Amino acid sequence: MVPAAVHEAFLTCARMNDKNEQIATLKELVYNLPVAHYHTLKFLIRHLHRIALQSDKNKVKVFSRSPGPQFLHCILVFSD
Repeated sequence: MVPAAVHEAFLTCARMNDKNEQIATLKELVYNLPVAHYHTLKFLIRHLHRIALQSDKNKVKVFSRSPGPQFLHCILVFSD
């Protein structure tokens, strides 16, 4: 969902110390994704949010840095 060409920008954003700057940068990066990537990512994040809301029933552990490392390979597209 996140093309390899912008991986570094997303990783740099994740390492930012200033949360306001981090949020602004993340919004800009997400809004600049190709349309299909944006909508797929939006769908996935909404789905993960619904899962997190039901964590007491579905026994899925919710991490403070959701979507968590277990979903990273689904979001970042690694080139060969």
